[in-house]
Amino acid sequence: MEDFTPQHATKLEKKIVLPEETAKTARTLLEKYAEDIRLAEAEPQDPEARFGSENAIRNYLRKVPTEILSKYSVHGITKGDTLDQLNALLNVCENSVISGDTGKLTGAAYGAYTHGSALVCSEPDKELFLPRDAERKTGTFRNLRGAEKEYSEVKIGLIILGVKWYPIHKELKKLFPEINFIQANQIPEYFIEH
Repeated sequence: MEDFTPQHATKLEKKIVLPEETAKTARTLLEKYAEDIRLAEAEPQDPEARFGSENAIRNYLRKVPTEILSKYSVHGITKGDTLDQLNALLNVCENSVISGDTGKLTGAAYGAYTHGSALVCSEPDKELFLPRDAERKTGTFRNLRGAEKEYSEVKIGLIILGVKWYPIHKELKKLFPEINFIQANQIPEYFIEH
């Protein structure tokens, strides 16, 4: 796995950690926490996930005032199976890039997908994508299924973990200490304080 210099470095210094590399970590975590993840989805202990673990993030966001939510640009991790979603999350964490679009949590013509396993958030009053005039990574890569995907660099303010990832929250914090991770059940408190 090649290292790359974090955000705002020159394009020549930036290297992307490919999905094949992050998939190794994803598989290791899934093997280690398979039963905990399965139970978190099948029998969620979180009351906001009782009608589907994928709904917890959206349900907790509904408890935050609109004027606070409108300050954030986000990208939801919603596609694929459990391996695909964890691999996408790890790849975002490793590279600070996303494949796809962003949207506002509220107050925009279209909003972001908030019904998935994770939500990548900007800092308040900032866009998730780095400005076009900034030195930012862009390009293409092939995902685990062989599809070519475009990516763009983002400035991560926070990553919200859905119920599925509660069992690996501490592991993610160890792997990526520079990233602020919270669980969906921490949304109201976090957003009102920040």
